[in-house]
Amino acid sequence: MATSEYFRLLDPLALVANQTQDRDQVIDVGSYTEMQVNFRVLKAGSAGNLQLQHAAVNEEDAWLDLGSPNSLSGTTNVVISISTFLRYVRWTTDGAVAGAPVALVDIIAKG
Repeated sequence: MATSEYFRLLDPLALVANQTQDRDQVIDVGSYTEMQVNFRVLKAGSAGNLQLQHAAVNEEDAWLDLGSPNSLSGTTNVVISISTFLRYVRWTTDGAVAGAPVALVDIIAKG
């Protein structure tokens, strides 16, 4: 029987430019083979993107972008399926984030 687990990667948060999830809050999905990522913007900002990243080890210089950036300039509620990823997952914002957008990210990891 396949297993699955729910993770809240990002609680509702007013985001700012160049913000990155704290190292002790990243999630470990190394034992899973697929992720369903629910990305929601609850309050649109005026610019910027939220980017998921993944890494084999939880070290600052190891992180790589995972998929395409998600716009924070409009309210949205989308699900993205990801089947190729490394062990750890986190979020980060780009330098263009403005207008205090509020977003959250939920993940169902399956494997």
